[in-house]
Amino acid sequence: MRFWLQHRTLGEELLLQPILTFSDPSTFVTLADGTQAKSGLAAPLPDNIHLLTLEPWSSSGTWLLRLENFYEVNESNRSVTVDVDVESLFSQWTISNIRELVLGANAYKEDVVRYQWNIESEEIIHEAKEEKKIKASEAVYSFSPMQIRTFLVDVTQN
Repeated sequence: MRFWLQHRTLGEELLLQPILTFSDPSTFVTLADGTQAKSGLAAPLPDNIHLLTLEPWSSSGTWLLRLENFYEVNESNRSVTVDVDVESLFSQWTISNIRELVLGANAYKEDVVRYQWNIESEEIIHEAKEEKKIKASEAVYSFSPMQIRTFLVDVTQN
């Protein structure tokens, strides 16, 4: 694959390397190659999804979570819409509540009213379609290429 097709993946690997942290070694798992590791994720994220933000929010057990699909349309074979089950994302936490926010995390998405502009033009205007959750638990969200979604999640330690 040519470099220009890999620039996002390489950029993530170089600039967003894992952070060294310390934990109780009894909670580590031994991998097939004999090394020990620990991850807060229940399973690896899809290749085109990046965990952009995970930070404590206003109250105990509430966290701000941002996920992004970081490939552009037609940029690579990873430039596809992908579904992520936010409810089962973490291995050490149980998520009891998920609310989607606008990107700036200053309002709930369902409370925001978007303006409808009157435009006199013969061009076809593509209206934003209502984003639906696709699972009965309402925790699976679709991420289109270049889309970032922000959530407030209430969690309890397993």
